[in-house]
Amino acid sequence: MSNMIKKITTFIFFTFLSFNGYASNALYTPYEGLDFKYRWLDTAKHDTHAIEISGLHTSTPHQFGYEFQQILGDDTLTKLGLTYAYKAGSHWAGFGLSSNSDKPLTSLNLIDFDVFYAFKVFQHVTEYENINGKALAYYSRLYLGLEYSTNRLFLDGYPLPVIRYEYSKPGLDVIFGLPLTYIKVDFLKYSSIEFKYVPILDIFFSYNLGINKNNMLQFQAEMENDMYKLSNIVKDVYFSEQEKYYTDTVSIRFRYSVTIKDTVRISPFIEFIADSHRYNSKEIKLFSNSSTGIGYSAGINITAFF
Repeated sequence: MSNMIKKITTFIFFTFLSFNGYASNALYTPYEGLDFKYRWLDTAKHDTHAIEISGLHTSTPHQFGYEFQQILGDDTLTKLGLTYAYKAGSHWAGFGLSSNSDKPLTSLNLIDFDVFYAFKVFQHVTEYENINGKALAYYSRLYLGLEYSTNRLFLDGYPLPVIRYEYSKPGLDVIFGLPLTYIKVDFLKYSSIEFKYVPILDIFFSYNLGINKNNMLQFQAEMENDMYKLSNIVKDVYFSEQEKYYTDTVSIRFRYSVTIKDTVRISPFIEFIADSHRYNSKEIKLFSNSSTGIGYSAGINITAFF
């Protein structure tokens, strides 16, 4: 009996640590708009240029998202993705199609899909007057559901639970559960602290120091992980048995953001790359030999708000 309990506990633990896929992005929508990002990364053993275009648009109760990213360097890697979500009443559902590869969309085994459904178990909403006399919503709510993904870092091709508890009031926003934890705390007049965690290797922290309404200094730390399927190693087998190619980066970033007329934000940044890796899933035992070394990065983000 004790061994069975140990196995169940271990399974739940690793499920919590390793839930990643479409739902992590579809269930996290901080704003509507169009993003453009350029990033040059130079480490001891690797040099890349990356261009990314992504967007999110809502026409209640429908939501549409898209992403294109291309990394040029020793390898040419491309990410393509389309998502759709429907949210009305107590129901929240969505699906996505993506292809992350050196040759995306060229064969069926290089295409991934995700689907999720969540039901709102409860919601509590009140309103009150803030110090400026404006009514602001205070709410807490809980969603439960299921998500199926073929491009997770763990247990791809199997359904996993969606648990999402939201708590919000002026100055504090919290999302806690699977597959996402997000916390934002405001302090002073224009400043805030943000934390986001998408298991297993996506961690983001940002200290946002607002100079005034339109100018902000941001000190950020991030561990980011991406998964690709290379055309020369992916076999015609079940998703969880396919060999994958991973890239991960640990960075410390300084970013300056200026917002123009509440419609466009321009954010140049520089980064120190503490470490990064590039490796195949079959070579994970050689992880220590897959480091590309320390280095630097620089780039710019341009965001248009709708």
